[in-house]
Amino acid sequence: MPIDPPSPPTWAANLSNRIRLEAHHRLPWINGRRVLQGHHNRNVVVPLGRLARVVPSLEGTTHVKFRTPLRTLEVVPRLWTDEYTLLQAIRPYVENVPLPLARHGHWTVHSYVNGDPLGYLFPRREQPLDDKLLRLIAELMRTVASVPKAALPPVRPDWPTRDDSRGFLHRLITFSEEQVRKRYLPEFGVLFARLGIPDDAITRFRDRARKLSARSLCLVHADLHRDNIIKQGPDLHILDWELALYGDPLHELATHLVRMGYDENERKRMRGYWADEALPAHSNALDDDLPVYLDFECVQSVLTDTMRAARSLRPQPSASALEGAAGAIRRALAKAERPLDLPWIPDEGKTIDALCEWQSQPGNRPGRRLLSRH
Repeated sequence: MPIDPPSPPTWAANLSNRIRLEAHHRLPWINGRRVLQGHHNRNVVVPLGRLARVVPSLEGTTHVKFRTPLRTLEVVPRLWTDEYTLLQAIRPYVENVPLPLARHGHWTVHSYVNGDPLGYLFPRREQPLDDKLLRLIAELMRTVASVPKAALPPVRPDWPTRDDSRGFLHRLITFSEEQVRKRYLPEFGVLFARLGIPDDAITRFRDRARKLSARSLCLVHADLHRDNIIKQGPDLHILDWELALYGDPLHELATHLVRMGYDENERKRMRGYWADEALPAHSNALDDDLPVYLDFECVQSVLTDTMRAARSLRPQPSASALEGAAGAIRRALAKAERPLDLPWIPDEGKTIDALCEWQSQPGNRPGRRLLSRH
């Protein structure tokens, strides 16, 4: 069982301050491990050291991971704001997830899985995943979906329950429209318009959501991409649970299919393993409902990828930085071209022009910060 640090955790706070300072100054390596940073958290892998006397159950473990949340764009709903508590709840049912060890303030300590992310082993468009790995991923989805609702932390009273897959998708649509598109419209509205993103990009899904078939809701990770799946020997481990939801299992499959960047053959095989071997009980109306979730994922990703690409630019960005941001936006637009019925996708030059115009507006500056104080 996870063990909280002693109180007052003076030694832990001092260690955390040193780690935050090193990460803040962007040291490329810490104790032989690179600082690992995603959109939502910064992770620093450090030797177990004095933590060994607080977590003696980790005999043989040499490193742990300090995890600090980042202030970033809020682009998806968060049902459980406390990832630490969620991991405590699900680990008796899903062993291949980080073990929460301790926490102090905003940061937490997790066990470190010394393996390789699938993004490193199988880069997109370079090396396809074999059937064994696809089956393992599908089995992990089944294991996650099988966690009893009673074992999960409480959900909000207004959150859809039981078989309300329509209510679940409506919740996603409402969040994306009200808390993403409209919320960030003052900052990104000009950029959205220049790129041809229509005002009803999200709300057009409401009619399609009303036609969904009923499916039992379950725990979903909701962000199963190549860098969140770690291969350690013959096993796969799932990281980064801060975006987990109690929702429609088809949402899990759709976000996975899109974010993994599978080719058509991989996508077909994964869908088959999921429907026939992993979660056949949840596959009713798969042909009708999966395309709805796939289209929604591509469309909401246009907003997310556009905002993140724009925010990634520093003052007076280099040509390569502008090209990289424009490329990310154009790839997102290409995926959403059909569901949005886009008449055109701006070329690289027009996309860069739109980004430069956006950056010239007052107040547009890097928006990601550590939540904890330095």
